[in-house]
Amino acid sequence: MLKLVKKISGEFFSRKGNVMFKKIPLLAALVVVVLVSLLVFSGCSKAAEEASEKAAEEAVKKETGKDVDIEYDQDKVKIETEEGKAEIEKTAEIPKEFPSDYPIYPGAKLDSVVKIEEQGQKAYQLVFKSGDSVTEIFAYYKKAFPEKGYKISFSMEAAEQSIFAISKGGDDVGSLTITPEKEGSLITVLYIEK
Repeated sequence: MLKLVKKISGEFFSRKGNVMFKKIPLLAALVVVVLVSLLVFSGCSKAAEEASEKAAEEAVKKETGKDVDIEYDQDKVKIETEEGKAEIEKTAEIPKEFPSDYPIYPGAKLDSVVKIEEQGQKAYQLVFKSGDSVTEIFAYYKKAFPEKGYKISFSMEAAEQSIFAISKGGDDVGSLTITPEKEGSLITVLYIEK
């Protein structure tokens, strides 16, 4: 299950709360490449989208020697490799499969959703924006996670970035990071389905 966390963020949290950083794997690197391409080519013609898909696929093959299939569809990008598939979507809706008991910071606005599936397992990365400070958001989650039945395996509050690793029912289910922005904070939720 933690393998999916590594695929999305390049990091994972052990049961003892130690944070270990790993090299970002292929699928996570693809997500970054495609997001950049999507931003550069958003609003372009169908021909430009197809050209950017092909260019991204060729760049990945050149770097990794592996085939990848990339499809753009307005505000959605689909990536498929032999390792699994990812779907990146600029959306204002939390996926219906996302757990309803997961605490969402009040007033936070959903900015983007990344869904990754590998060998039947699913993981989600949701990015929210809030006008509140890292300190306010950290305090909310420190209280909200236990109230909703999530155990905080690890937490760290810092000015540059605050982090939680969480588990539920004895299984590691993800992490949450809070990063300051010019006006407010960015909340990044990483959740792995059991």
